Amino acid sequence: APAGGPGTAVAGGSAAASGASAAAAGGEAGIADRPIDWRRRLLWLALAAVPSSLMLGATTYITRDISPIPLLWVVPLALYLVTLVVAFSPWTNAERLTVWGRRLLPVAAILVAYTLVMRSQEPLGLLLVVHLAGLAVAGLLCHGRLAADRPAPRHLTEFYLWVALGGALGGAFNAVLAPLAFPTLIEYPLALVAACLLRPAPPKKRPELLEFFLRDERPTRYMDAIVPTLLGGAVALGLVLARDDQGGVAQDTVGVAAGLALGFTVNMWRRPLRFGLALGAIMLAAGLAATQGEELLERDRSFFGTYRVEATEEGNVHELVSGTTLHGSERVGPGPPEPLSYYHPEGPVGQAFEKLPRAVTSNVAAVGLGTGSLACYGRAGDRFTFYELDPAVVDLARDRDLFTFLSDCPVGPRVVTGDGRRSLAAARPGSFGLVVVDAFNSDAIPLHLITREAVELYMSRTAAGGALLFHITNRYLDLEPVVANIARDLGLACLFQFHPPLGPDYRQSEWALLARAREDLGRAGEDARWRPCEPDPSKETWTDDYSNPLSVIDWG
Repeated sequence: APAGGPGTAVAGGSAAASGASAAAAGGEAGIADRPIDWRRRLLWLALAAVPSSLMLGATTYITRDISPIPLLWVVPLALYLVTLVVAFSPWTNAERLTVWGRRLLPVAAILVAYTLVMRSQEPLGLLLVVHLAGLAVAGLLCHGRLAADRPAPRHLTEFYLWVALGGALGGAFNAVLAPLAFPTLIEYPLALVAACLLRPAPPKKRPELLEFFLRDERPTRYMDAIVPTLLGGAVALGLVLARDDQGGVAQDTVGVAAGLALGFTVNMWRRPLRFGLALGAIMLAAGLAATQGEELLERDRSFFGTYRVEATEEGNVHELVSGTTLHGSERVGPGPPEPLSYYHPEGPVGQAFEKLPRAVTSNVAAVGLGTGSLACYGRAGDRFTFYELDPAVVDLARDRDLFTFLSDCPVGPRVVTGDGRRSLAAARPGSFGLVVVDAFNSDAIPLHLITREAVELYMSRTAAGGALLFHITNRYLDLEPVVANIARDLGLACLFQFHPPLGPDYRQSEWALLARAREDLGRAGEDARWRPCEPDPSKETWTDDYSNPLSVIDWG
């Protein structure tokens, strides 16, 4: 919803703040008083749209695996606004700002592109610095060019109209068009390439003693297309030749090939078109190679996330991946399906269903569907209800060519589409024996599902002696003290388990098991693999009015 807002609102503010200074300057050197044609108007449009799109792309990247909260998305938004304010400030030399942006952008773009190619996920602090720095440099370059190209005062109204329209179009591209047109989050690298293409070419210098071996020989424009094509083709060929027996390519190999190619693009920095196209060709070639060892069965995207279903282990295992995170898998073959990955029978989920009282596990509500693996813990006559926000996930889980948990498990579960918390609130109090909260977007748990009020709701929907099973695995956030503090405040018994991986069929996971009293946990309370949750008195309990993910982030 706010996607188009930054560009539009800021453009209007810039018109008020900068229009007066531009009018006062009259025909001074900072004002471009040359004819306004459509080429110039389209350049204004692009220079305003690209930073807006890049800001939203960086925001998606940053919040995808942590949590889409204002505390995080306000940082790239603030950087975007600061670059606009600085560029249009009456104390700023816009032309000099553009020169610095032109010099710094190649380095920033190469670093950002490398992290995207490598699908880097840690260290979190360094990744944030790299991507925010890339956004800042690109914003200063584009907004600096805009400020340097302001027309004479009589044309300022039209100028700021085009700037406002560009900011709105950049936001609309990411928020509306991209989810409909692209199956993956390709808009971020596209905006990065577009920013590189908008770099002004450096002025041609006369050859001097130190410039003799570095001077630009001005090759034909055809080479601006041929060189990136050859470079991307070389990366693709190298990665194809590096395939293993299963057709995959080691991530280290991808990193070496892409790193060498990206290093080679440094020689193209004086030709923006060639540099930008080469950057895009390398990211495209490396991205295609990253999935060579996996057969892509299905790919989908909605306004809630991106999904792909892959066949691995020579087609014997189907995996559902949301964003960067596995959300469930199934081994294809005869017989009933068996829960794998986080839901393996030997893991915390299997232990909970085995050791909790039978009356508790016979009537289950699950917030978050995934592949529907939990359905296979039911027995004939049990009742399972899944609450799933995204209809795209429901369609994937119901496709028998992909997953068969919903159709072939002993329980035929009911699936309710809509926000899990709101849908569960509509259920009758005491309706279920066990509530399982396993809702993620990529690796991020929606914060409104892990507050004191949310846990109160979950427990109110369980009958006497009921329990709550909470999946809290996250690569960046330590959520045990969050759940433990909530349990302490509500007077609930709380057990926690970190379970290491058991091989390719099981991923490591963290789960919390809560009940009104320790006795309600049955034999799970006697299992040494479950230990009491450890609250953190130094941290405030998360509520609907307060949460602080930064306090539980591992920045390493």
